[in-house]
Amino acid sequence: MKKIIVPFLLAVMVFSLSSCSVVTSADGDTFESKITFENLSLFCATNAETAESFAGEIRGIMLEFHGITDQSLTGNPGVKRRCDSEKVLYVFPGNGPWNWMDRTAVRMTDMIIDVLIEHFKLDKNIPVVSTGHSMGGAGALTYSVYSKHNVTAVAADSAVCDLFVFADYYPNAWRGYMRAVGDYEDMSFDEAVKSISPVHLIDKMKNIPYFLVHGAADTDVLATTNSDVLNDLLSEKGYNVTYKRPENMTHVVMPAAIEKLYFEFIFSNMMFK
Repeated sequence: MKKIIVPFLLAVMVFSLSSCSVVTSADGDTFESKITFENLSLFCATNAETAESFAGEIRGIMLEFHGITDQSLTGNPGVKRRCDSEKVLYVFPGNGPWNWMDRTAVRMTDMIIDVLIEHFKLDKNIPVVSTGHSMGGAGALTYSVYSKHNVTAVAADSAVCDLFVFADYYPNAWRGYMRAVGDYEDMSFDEAVKSISPVHLIDKMKNIPYFLVHGAADTDVLATTNSDVLNDLLSEKGYNVTYKRPENMTHVVMPAAIEKLYFEFIFSNMMFK
């Protein structure tokens, strides 16, 4: 009986495995296949609908990465309108409330851009300006290091730049870091956190323009241990960095004059390089 059962079970297992692989291959059931132009709103907010009116004149792509705990996919209507007027695609990726621009966040954002490039028939090297605030500011900086796309500039508002120092006065951050990089088995946990911490990525940062904004009155993310430090490091490398540090600015919300400069910087860097 054993001689009959064992070969039979092996045959069933082989058939099952081969059947699964055929189905997977036939259906194109891959990570990349899950994001399409038709379901893009499940993964990000964009101005893609209004961009159809200037589809042949798109100058670039503006990414806006959200802050910590944000789970919305609404994006910023005001920024969408700015992008429409500048003939720029707006993308607000829904990478998750604790993503800290981990590998999945980078990959998903790259895929969103791939979908837009294909739909609008854009040059694969179309300029991408990476922006964000708070955790999203860290994300904007980190994304510029790892993205496969042509990131031509970074604008970061009230950015977390040193994840270790940030966790000293915001201990809950460790929970977010664990969710983001806790499964990085190819390195130690500290090394994994450094891989998403802008000041620890300074030697990998691209020689592109940077616009940093951080209020001196910000008590949520301290300028002294974040943007001040990154500004010094970028300046030491001889990179083109603009740093605005308004005295009365708290977290994220910029004075009108600084906000104007911020968006002028973003749209002036929608150039092929």
